[in-house]
Amino acid sequence: MYLIRGQSNIELFREKHPKDLFIATIGNFDGLHLGHKEILKNMLSIAKRKKLKRMVIFTEPHAKEFFAEEISSVEAPPRISPWRDKY
Repeated sequence: MYLIRGQSNIELFREKHPKDLFIATIGNFDGLHLGHKEILKNMLSIAKRKKLKRMVIFTEPHAKEFFAEEISSVEAPPRISPWRDKY
């Protein structure tokens, strides 16, 4: 498993894996509930069928938290898992 922190490191990752094809899912994944497990299960099924490597892209902060500062009617959701506990 690879941990890529920050957008600028994506290119470095691609340089190390120039011919690899990936399937990715993107989200905050704050806790791993049944919905997340279903997404990952479907991704694994597609990856096996198409011979792709899997990638999970975590967003930080949560989208609602990011926009909460700009939109006063939006409240940041409570955290289930702190960022450092996710890796």
